[in-house]
Amino acid sequence: MERLCGKAVTEAQLRDLYQRKARAIARRPGFGAGSGRTRVTLRSDAGLRCEAEADPGGTSQLIDATSADGGDGSAPSPADLLRASIGACVAMGCRIWAARREVSLDAVVVEITAEYDDRGALGLSAEAPVGWRRLIVAVALTSEALEVDLREVLALALRHSPMLANLAPAIVQVHGFSVVRPSR
Repeated sequence: MERLCGKAVTEAQLRDLYQRKARAIARRPGFGAGSGRTRVTLRSDAGLRCEAEADPGGTSQLIDATSADGGDGSAPSPADLLRASIGACVAMGCRIWAARREVSLDAVVVEITAEYDDRGALGLSAEAPVGWRRLIVAVALTSEALEVDLREVLALALRHSPMLANLAPAIVQVHGFSVVRPSR
């Protein structure tokens, strides 16, 4: 069940929320503009472990490199968090678009696989890109809804995902889809 201001909300309430947001922004496009800020601090006595604070004063998250990369693995790595952010954005997008389209959706599972070549990040090869070469987004939607409706929900979630839109265009994106029927 979704939560809004700490309270669980129904699919109808979620649909209403996003319909109201869409109407308000359509009437006043300036309402759609915004910004987000995160402050990341790394101290000399912390190795590679950082603390990220969303909109300073908000929630915080520790971030560390793996032991193979010089950290102590005490927290998710930047790559872990980026994959998680993309997966969460797609999952939430599926839930929101399902509610907006009145498509029943019991669960969303998103698996993100990023392929890379460390030679680029280490400056060892001009042919190897820095960062991800390919991103595989596999989505399983649990629902009794028609597959065509679920495909539309996923297409909307992928097309309107801010996290996917923020990726470099050179990253090849592969999207997979499966339907899981709920066990009753």
